[in-house]
Amino acid sequence: MLPSFRAVSRRRVSVVVYGANTDVGKTVASCGLLQAGRRGDYTASYVKPVQTGPDTDEAWVTAHASGAAVTTLFRYRDPVSPHLAALREQRIVSDEQLAAAVGQAVREKSDEDLTLVETAGGVLSPAPSGTPQADVLARVFAPQKGPAARPSGLLVGDPRLGGISATLTAYESLCARGQRPAVVLFLGGADNAHAVEDRLKSARLSTDAQQHRTVVIVLPAIPDAPEPLDEWYADKTVRAAFSRVVRLLVDDRAFDKRHVWHPYTSLAKPGKVWKVASCAGCEITLDDGRVLTDGMASWWSAIHGYNVPGINAAIETQLKSMSHVMFGGLTHQPAIDLCRTLVDVSPQGLECVFLADSGSVSMEAALKMALQYWMAQGKRDKTTMVTISHGYHGDTLGAMSICDPVNSMHSMFRKLLTPHIFIDDLTCLRETLELHHHTVAAVVVEPVVQGAGGMRFYPAEWLQRARQLCTEYGVLLVFDEIATGFGRTGALFAADLAGVTPAIMCVGKACRGGT
Repeated sequence: MLPSFRAVSRRRVSVVVYGANTDVGKTVASCGLLQAGRRGDYTASYVKPVQTGPDTDEAWVTAHASGAAVTTLFRYRDPVSPHLAALREQRIVSDEQLAAAVGQAVREKSDEDLTLVETAGGVLSPAPSGTPQADVLARVFAPQKGPAARPSGLLVGDPRLGGISATLTAYESLCARGQRPAVVLFLGGADNAHAVEDRLKSARLSTDAQQHRTVVIVLPAIPDAPEPLDEWYADKTVRAAFSRVVRLLVDDRAFDKRHVWHPYTSLAKPGKVWKVASCAGCEITLDDGRVLTDGMASWWSAIHGYNVPGINAAIETQLKSMSHVMFGGLTHQPAIDLCRTLVDVSPQGLECVFLADSGSVSMEAALKMALQYWMAQGKRDKTTMVTISHGYHGDTLGAMSICDPVNSMHSMFRKLLTPHIFIDDLTCLRETLELHHHTVAAVVVEPVVQGAGGMRFYPAEWLQRARQLCTEYGVLLVFDEIATGFGRTGALFAADLAGVTPAIMCVGKACRGGT
């Protein structure tokens, strides 16, 4: 039994490159991945644990993937199996020494987005000690736990006659060691690749494991005269395939940083994000085990907390009948029940419900409703909105146009947006309506508290006076209760605190219970 030592976590973005057999193109594949990594702005490096013979993989990688950091740990002169080469030179490297050297090499490259560890021969080819190399490396890289574990690593399939059996045997050997490959890559041999893919698709996997199935990818065959391979590597199909493999293999955080644009961040200089494993109640558990207390309920959406059994059960029940159906010309009981409830709990006089897919879209619909109302009255000049400075109403164009034009995150889009009128207090509202009521369609406010604009609170009496002025000057009143609705201000709606009814009220976020 091998002595125990610190295993290398798979979060250190190291990928073991195995072959279903010898001479199937592992080094060619490694070079393609290193090239693709550099094209995709990933930092990448290459480690060869054991090299036998004078023609080194290190030289090939250096020639075809210039710029990549290349490391060979143990070298032997004779081009034979590592255990035979070690015996001939009387220089046997123990399993512990090999594992420790690989682990150290990978840890030294822990800042890399992608570190390739290319093995020798096939999956069960012997290490210098005679132990199958897969058994040694299983001690280096933390094994996957459970059938739902996300696979990692690359298996280069055998495109030759007999390669289907060799590839499937290698695949099953890796799975038995907790190293299910993320990708099986064939350099040619499309028939073999399709046969292997069909076999893997027919395997009985849990629902979770099906989400992380091993992907089989086949590339054009390597030319008969393999050197140089520049033209083959430059082929669009080859480049695209290697880029896809990199995206599948690279660490989730590296992929996220390179390809996922998070809200309110720079794509060029993305901020740090924390990966969430699960949520329950008011707590968020990160994938490293740390637990956070969520003080903002996912931007005020998870009003009942996370992972609520009743909400989960309702979703599961609904999925059994339908997850979605278009609402144009169709209706269904859940929608009717929701709208009936909304009419029952809303301020008196709000009796019709329009369903939208987000808060911003609901504000867009409200603005269009206000304009269309006045058009129907024959007053097509009433197109301007009046709103309070420091407000926030969403990120779509119409909603952005009534966000604060100076202090909000949308100021750079000012020239693109329809100009509206912004006021600071009730005195300004009266003066504004006296001057512009003939062109004002609606007054739009976040009642009682402006959320994203800085948590600015104001008295409910302001809403009462705004209601009076809108009635006096013939202007619609729109409440954006997306953040304040459903108990956020103490009453079910902020409108209830003032005892007024707007012409249009937008709700969202907490309405969906965080789903």
